[in-house]
Amino acid sequence: MIILRNFNDIYKGIDLGTSEEIELSREHKQQFCRGFYVDYEDNRIGIIATVKGPLFFYNEHFYELQINNFNCYIQHYRDKNIFYFVWNGSLKYKISYYRLLYREKGKWEDDRVNDFFTWLSNAVKKKKFYAFYTIHEETSACREFV
Repeated sequence: MIILRNFNDIYKGIDLGTSEEIELSREHKQQFCRGFYVDYEDNRIGIIATVKGPLFFYNEHFYELQINNFNCYIQHYRDKNIFYFVWNGSLKYKISYYRLLYREKGKWEDDRVNDFFTWLSNAVKKKKFYAFYTIHEETSACREFV
């Protein structure tokens, strides 16, 4: 069994062989893929490491992320954020959700730790992101995923 972890709940994961969400415990000895997913309005959205680099998925749709072929960003409104995923110049997903905020140095900030979309839109701007989500190990469980 090869598992992808839930971004917000360490006790949940997806069995990549069956695409079923399962409960995880400390006693289980599963292999984990590098990456995360969230469930949002009956959709499963996430990122997973592969030999070709980071792979973004939205349900059964998969997108190989390279520096020049996509963009993801967030527009902030008073109480909502809108996450945009653009692939090869075409808007694929527009996801509106209530903001997760915390107070830092006297002002409200979006939560980069617990908000998957904020985390992802910030992470893809870093060069380390592509190296981290590219598998180089010959024995990695995730090599079999794609």
